[in-house]
Amino acid sequence: MDIAQRLGQFVYSLDWTQVPADVREKCKTCFLNSLGVGISGWELGPAVHARSVAKALEGKTEGKRATLLMDGATLSVPGAVFANTVLFHARAQEDTLGSCHNGTMIVPVVLAISENYPCTGRDVLEAVLAGYEVVAAIEKNLCKLTNPRGFRAS
Repeated sequence: MDIAQRLGQFVYSLDWTQVPADVREKCKTCFLNSLGVGISGWELGPAVHARSVAKALEGKTEGKRATLLMDGATLSVPGAVFANTVLFHARAQEDTLGSCHNGTMIVPVVLAISENYPCTGRDVLEAVLAGYEVVAAIEKNLCKLTNPRGFRAS
């Protein structure tokens, strides 16, 4: 079984109710931390510019939509994920696992996807946890190959 299959199987079989209580609490903390850091970066230059660029490039896209955090505008899923990811990174205060800034990548994607499918809060947190676990599995080996070459782990 290759790595993609193993990660896919892990994500598919993840059950929030089987996750240890301390891990569930840490997941909630990471989720709330990402939102708080994002909200606090609302007026910073990178976030302002990212929203502006995402809106300018939007055009008349069709398909699923997602909300810009704090702004309320809806854009295409990729446009909203881009702007929200920059928002979450604008203060450079995001969480880290090793050398990878997980919340900036995972939370905006989970929020955008959860707007388009019936999800409970537990589903959202389970997706965030799955994202953290997958990124950690990849980061564990990838960072030692990419960081020395000048690439950021995220």
